Amino acid sequence: MNPTAVFNVLASAAFAISTQSSAIATTRFATAIADEPPTTETSPISSLPDGSWVAEVPVEPFPRPVMIQLAVDGSTEPSSITASIPVLGMFSGTPIHRTVEDGVVRLDFASVGVTCQMDLRAATPAGIAGVFRFKGEALGEMGGVDHAFVLRPVPDLLQIPEVERHEAVLQLPGGARLPFSILLGEVDGAIAAEMDIPAQGVNRIVMFTDAEATATLAESRPGSIVFRVGMPVPVSLAISPVDGSWEGTFTQGPTELPVTFSRAEGPAVVADFRPQEPKPPFPYEVVEVVMPSPRGHELHGTLTIPRETGERGVPGVVLVSGSGPQDRDETVLGHRPFLVLADRLATAGIASLRFDDRGVGASTGDFASAITHDFADDAATALAFLGKAAGVDPQRCGLAGHSEGGAVVALVAAGEAATAPEAKPAFLVSIAGCGVDGGRVLEDQLPRIYRASGLDEATVESISKVQKELIAVVREAPIDESALLEAIRDLHSAQEKLQAEPFTDDIRATLEAAGITQMTSPWMTSFIRFDPATAWRQVEVPVLAINGTLDTQVAADINLPAIEAAVRIGGGSVEVVRLEGLNHMLQPATTGGPDEYGAIKTTMEEAAMAIIADFILETPARRSVDGQPRGDA
Repeated sequence: MNPTAVFNVLASAAFAISTQSSAIATTRFATAIADEPPTTETSPISSLPDGSWVAEVPVEPFPRPVMIQLAVDGSTEPSSITASIPVLGMFSGTPIHRTVEDGVVRLDFASVGVTCQMDLRAATPAGIAGVFRFKGEALGEMGGVDHAFVLRPVPDLLQIPEVERHEAVLQLPGGARLPFSILLGEVDGAIAAEMDIPAQGVNRIVMFTDAEATATLAESRPGSIVFRVGMPVPVSLAISPVDGSWEGTFTQGPTELPVTFSRAEGPAVVADFRPQEPKPPFPYEVVEVVMPSPRGHELHGTLTIPRETGERGVPGVVLVSGSGPQDRDETVLGHRPFLVLADRLATAGIASLRFDDRGVGASTGDFASAITHDFADDAATALAFLGKAAGVDPQRCGLAGHSEGGAVVALVAAGEAATAPEAKPAFLVSIAGCGVDGGRVLEDQLPRIYRASGLDEATVESISKVQKELIAVVREAPIDESALLEAIRDLHSAQEKLQAEPFTDDIRATLEAAGITQMTSPWMTSFIRFDPATAWRQVEVPVLAINGTLDTQVAADINLPAIEAAVRIGGGSVEVVRLEGLNHMLQPATTGGPDEYGAIKTTMEEAAMAIIADFILETPARRSVDGQPRGDA
């Protein structure tokens, strides 16, 4: 279950920063990033120059320029390319497509329901010129419009002597804490600056100086700096020097938060932000695939397969994501769990297929109207495709589902995928998967997350009580609209007490409308009412159910026993593994709360991945039509 899909209809409780950085000067406000267009001749490009590059581009209807930051590392083949586009909530994202044709490098970066397509057409040491466009059904007139830009080189803080890191913790509305840091280093008389917010997957993003606001603040507090942050809701960070570090104000929209930094000891630039990210050369093949669905849409994905497959082929597994719009890597807060798992499985001799959810990334179709059973159709489509892939043993192909994906794979194995009731996976892996109905998952999830965040027990109990009343309303079909509105208002009233200031009438109206839309959506009503135990009881293939003891989203202590009991009632075999101290993402955790995910360096614990790989390798091939097993039994 994606942490952004955690049940919480109070938008301000998910107060988020995604910031950028800048080039500033403490004595003169010269910028280390040139604003003038390149003066040297540009030339067509077949590859991109190394380094970090940044641009701010005016785009209607955003009130501030849209920031694009590109990082290119040519030490690998092909070059490693990542992009941060904060307005899309994308940080260090990798392109889902990359092509070079007629001197133009085209890069497609996918966010939730939106693709940013860049055409990079010319380059000099002073800049990379091109255009970008946003694509997506929900964008209306904004979609498909070309916006010209020139990416400027960003100073590399790794090469700057005496780089300083200054750390702070924001006290957010509702009592949550958000650690972040800024990096400062002098370049040609200017101070180059970057920002890290580990809990949100933000790593070394460039900030820009608001020269006018800086000059005004510096009149009263010499040496002060004001950064502007390229978000749809205006954001600024105003800081002044004090006691060898900085203090000031972080502002987002109407919210102002005081911030006090302290200079950090040790290395200023954190190496290996995501140390498990696979780096080339790879000991396996990576193939981009397109899978037509019987429903008419296309699923785009990535097949990762060992180079040595042998005469019989290798076992294979389809990776099925959790709730919320997910890309093929299940990207969250700078982590890409399915990418890391695919790499680990391939090195163990196992092929894997992961894909963008329908309507997400490169896949077509409508995500908003889909329910859990529809995702079972898509998983079955992927399973059939994997079984036909060269080098893969079709009798040893199974499904691994994370979070809601656990229920999805159970539906497929139970023959309840409407488009493929004959689908026959050889095994199932439930990774922090659901064993009880979604209503119970949500009722259990909210108090666990609040407790992990440090809220007092009385507050947790009061909010949990009204949340259960809301879920009870949604359980009934048809939904009583007046009871629903009353329950949503009660929940907002309970959560409002966590805020520094009461909601305005406009905010209440907006939250009520959002709450009604969320709680009456096809997915939410289906999720709350569907009990996956009905599917688990029909599973006849070997099952591995694995979870961490610190999972606050799909708790191990209620979901693992439910899966185990249901499978055994149906006569199936199941291996249950509880991993001490791991969270919902199978990361080593302290509290297990979603606010830790991005701050933890480990994407998925090696021990957990080893258990999954061993289970797949040791599971016998299912019987073929003639009754004979294929592959290693």
